[in-house]
Amino acid sequence: MLIFFEMEFGQHHTSTAECQFTYGLVSLKIGNDMVGLEALQKAHMIYSNNLGEFDEKTKEVEDTLLKVEQRFKDAQDQ
Repeated sequence: MLIFFEMEFGQHHTSTAECQFTYGLVSLKIGNDMVGLEALQKAHMIYSNNLGEFDEKTKEVEDTLLKVEQRFKDAQDQ
């Protein structure tokens, strides 16, 4: 699906960002943490560049990223 969105809309389109965000969440859910984190970071970059740092979608992805990064940090500390 992600490849389709990148081909159809381009790598920097907000529709691609939404797909990256979903892909990131699914990847995290199935335990593919690094892929999930990378997808969330890409989604954040696209939203931030297109919509600005204060847009609701950008903030949603940023909040999710912060939670994921904190979870990784907590796991490393144990």
